[in-house]
Amino acid sequence: MNRFIASVKDLFTHDNLANEMELPELIFWARSEAGWYLDDTGWYAPDGTHESEWRGLTPEQHLL
Repeated sequence: MNRFIASVKDLFTHDNLANEMELPELIFWARSEAGWYLDDTGWYAPDGTHESEWRGLTPEQHLL
């Protein structure tokens, strides 16, 4: 897990930020902060892998 995700997970745990955000907002925020990008076909990881081919946890799954 990268340092950003670890620090954000601490933020969510202590500040209850996750309770204030709707799921689409949480996904957009977590993926954007982790360097993912969005186009007309969906989300792409920083290495260019499309979300449909992604293996492992997505940034928002690290938070929840």
